Amino acid sequence: MPGKVSVIAYFAVFFVGTLLASYLSYNDMYNNWVYDLIPLSLIIPLYFFFRQLPNSKIGKQISWLYLFLFLLYYIKTWQAAIDVPLNTEYYLYFAIFILINAAGYLLQELKLMREGFVFYRIEFWMVASLLFYACVCTLVWSFFTYLIDKGPEDFFHYAYIWSLCHNLTLFISCVSFSWVLYRKFR
Repeated sequence: MPGKVSVIAYFAVFFVGTLLASYLSYNDMYNNWVYDLIPLSLIIPLYFFFRQLPNSKIGKQISWLYLFLFLLYYIKTWQAAIDVPLNTEYYLYFAIFILINAAGYLLQELKLMREGFVFYRIEFWMVASLLFYACVCTLVWSFFTYLIDKGPEDFFHYAYIWSLCHNLTLFISCVSFSWVLYRKFR
């Protein structure tokens, strides 16, 4: 699979990040900084993963430009964002990065029409699981941001629901990709 080192780095960052955030939360320590760093930590291996896939020259330039703007935005907003109890903005921009790169990959696959069925390629299933995660989480994050803005002051109730929905989406995404790996290599 092209970009397999980047895929391993992506899952390792997710695992370590959520493990660290859970550990800090379990010990009643402030963990929002970990959740705010996860999108930044994930976008870098994904950038290199998508660079290994077929994509147009313009698509690769857009990906690089988005990564650069994302890093600049992180630097500019980090101090203010770290104190927000549930900051979904970084995750939303992370999902947009996935959507842009997945669309570029899928359009290039249509254009190339390489030999072999696209469903037999592992990289297609990695992109599909990322796309599922990005789309569902964008809806979840938008929904919870709306609830927090319009709802009662019971923020922590929403935070627990958000973490359940986010983690469930991540779990489904990872299980579906793992199932494809299992079926491919058994």
